Amino acid sequence: MGTHRVTRLCGVAKTKEMAMLGDKFNAKSALEWGLVNEVSTLHEIDNAVGRWAKKIMNLPPLAVQLNKRIVDFNYQRFLRESQNFEIDEQYHLNRTSDFRESMQAFKEKRAARYSGE
Repeated sequence: MGTHRVTRLCGVAKTKEMAMLGDKFNAKSALEWGLVNEVSTLHEIDNAVGRWAKKIMNLPPLAVQLNKRIVDFNYQRFLRESQNFEIDEQYHLNRTSDFRESMQAFKEKRAARYSGE
């Protein structure tokens, strides 16, 4: 779930890779793919947050508000339709033999044997 957001951030190919393979990734990769704006250590996090807050607080508030509203509006415009499609498709997938096989294999701690049905 959530591929609408990830596709817009990372692109179609990277989203398909993440969704299909489910591989773990680190903070450096998240930064490269556009999932985060900055990476810092736990020791540096307070300074990083302070820098971002100071930058935003020094901007004209009405312009910041307007930009946030415009971006949010444009983003949300097709989000609900995309989410509904994803929910419907996931519902159908969860009713397949392959889904039941994956759950059974997980419980039995074995590799799944998929049939495409």
